[in-house]
This record gives sequence, C-alpha cells and structure tokens, in this order.
Amino acid sequence: MQPQDGTAPGATDSYAKLLYQGQASIRITTKEGKVIYIDPYAGDGYDKGADLILVTHSHYDHNGVSKVAARNDGCRIVTWKEALSGGQHQTFDYGFAKVEAVEAGYNSWHDVSECVGYIVTLSDGISVYVTGDTSKTRQMSTLSEKHIDYAFFCCDGVFNMDLEEAEECAAIVGARYSIPYHVAAKDGVYFDRSRAEQFDVENRLIIDQGEEIDLSAAEDQEEDNMSYDFNKFDKVTITGIDLDTLSGGELSVLYRQAQYCQAMCEADADTMREIVSEDMVFTHMSGKQQNREEYLEDIVNGRLAYYTIGIENPEISVGRDGATIRFTSVLNANAYGARGTFRMGGTHHYEKRNGDWIAVNGNSKSE
Repeated sequence: MQPQDGTAPGATDSYAKLLYQGQASIRITTKEGKVIYIDPYAGDGYDKGADLILVTHSHYDHNGVSKVAARNDGCRIVTWKEALSGGQHQTFDYGFAKVEAVEAGYNSWHDVSECVGYIVTLSDGISVYVTGDTSKTRQMSTLSEKHIDYAFFCCDGVFNMDLEEAEECAAIVGARYSIPYHVAAKDGVYFDRSRAEQFDVENRLIIDQGEEIDLSAAEDQEEDNMSYDFNKFDKVTITGIDLDTLSGGELSVLYRQAQYCQAMCEADADTMREIVSEDMVFTHMSGKQQNREEYLEDIVNGRLAYYTIGIENPEISVGRDGATIRFTSVLNANAYGARGTFRMGGTHHYEKRNGDWIAVNGNSKSE
C-alpha cells in the first residue's frame, strides 16, 4: 500500500500513536500506554504524563523539557549528554522501547560531539528515527540495515541540510516512510506545509502539526486492506470475539488459525504442511508427543478424526515477526477410539515466514 500524504495508515486503536507537535517535537504513546516525548518545544499535547523524554541537543527549540510538567513515576530523561556518555553513542532499553543514539551534526550550527539523533524501537518492533538537527552523517549509510519504519528528516535549509540533501539522506536510510520535519526556518513558524510538500522522495509521508497517526508494521497495513471470509470454514466456529474490533494483523492470525483447524477436520495433510513448521511438536491431552509427520499420519489414517472445532474467546497478540493466539478449543472428535466433545485451553504460536504465518513451537519469536 502506498501512503497518502496527510493520512494516518492503519487506523485502529491497537497501534502505538505518534503526535507531531511541530518543529522537531514528537509525542509517542506506546501500545502499553507509555508516553515518550522527543525534543519538547512546539505545539500542544503535553498533557499526558511522560515516561521518557528524549532531547537531541541543547538548542532552545529542542530542549523545552520544562514544558513536560506531567511526569509519571520513574520518568527518565535522556539528553545528548547521557546519549554521548564517554564519547560513545549509547543505547538504552526500557522494555516498552529501546533507544539508540546515532550521529547528528556535521554543520557549523551543530557539532557532532554535542548532538545526537535517536532510533526508538517499540516493544512491537516498530521503529522511529529522528535525525535531530543535522546534515548528512557518516553513520547514515549503515542505517538501511536497520529497516526503519518511520524516519523524520530535518530540512529547513538554514540551520540544517536543505531539501536536496535531506532527500539524499532519505534515499540512503531507506525507511518505509520518510517524513519531513523541522521545515520552518524562522521563529514562530513550527511547520510549513508548502515546504514539506517539496520534499520529493519515495514513500513520503507528510504529517501536519497537531496530527496524530497510528504506527503500524508493514504487514499490518497490508493486512488492513485485506478481507477475510471466515464463512468458508464450515467445520470451524469462532465465538467470544467481535471481528470488527480486530486489526488487520490480528484478523490474519485468526484466519490462519481457522484455516489450520479446517485442515485438521478435512484431514488435509498438504494444507497442514503449508501451515505447520516441519519441526513442530504436538502434545496430546494424555501428554503423548508427536512430530508433525506422525501427527499427520494419524489424522490421514483416521486414528485422529476431527469433525468440528470451536475457537472460543481468542486472545491475539501480534508482533513484528511473531504472534500468539490463546483460546479454548472445543473439539468434536474421535481420538484413538474415544469419541466425544473435548474442551481444552492452549496457546498457538506463529512466525511470519516469506509473508505467511507459520505455526511453530512455543520457543519462537512469538513468545
């Protein structure tokens, strides 16, 4: 899906949020409800209690820490001083977010020894890069390896790089979305939309001052545009959840689980092999364990016969590369001669491989 300027991709409440406050000021609210302020100074939206405040350098239009009066217990403040402790760019891991300081500066207004940019990676894997005030840095050539989701590039052309240099940097970094900010070069102007529209790069995303967007993984945005026909699974029922409340990523995992259950009921070994990892281990209610091929052989030969499967009260968690789905299985089955309806709770784990969700053992990335 190509982004549209000024729109928020993937609009659901299941995502982290990013509010652009103007100039270089940004507020991120994580899925856990933690609040991160970056370079507080411009605009509104400082009412939420801060859990983390990041400052790229000492200039007044980046260092308005006192503007964040509401702070939660344990609020951390990281400035360029902490970020450059010992003359080295530091990394901080707070659980809800990992913060990596990177180079910034390289111009007459900004010294690389007194300025940083930040890459903030949230617990769900979404990454946000803010350049801070800078010209092109030596380190930018390595940032493409990080597969950054959202990258903010300063481009005022007075105190920092101009549009042309910012476009060059955006091409080097190769983020999924490249976003112009710090585009105003005079006091009292915190965002110049007309200048932002001159930022000519692939996958440009323009965020207006005061606009809040959802931060979502590429897979979620693609999946948000997909439709899922759960009615095709005539041997599977899903209860205890409103499908309309689920994100695209959550729907895709639930759909994959329904496909998995339907294949079990139809003794469709080929489809099961497409869904289930080769090294999958199956544990029965008796405690007996089987590898994938042993399990499929019992299904194909009728020793394990599933007639219908209910998925009750599913709870779905989706990360960048993994997912879990917890639910109660209601199995109408004949298990080695014991015919009946069996209820059992459990957790299924998935990994994203080549664009598809694959069922894996519990020690996967989905943990």
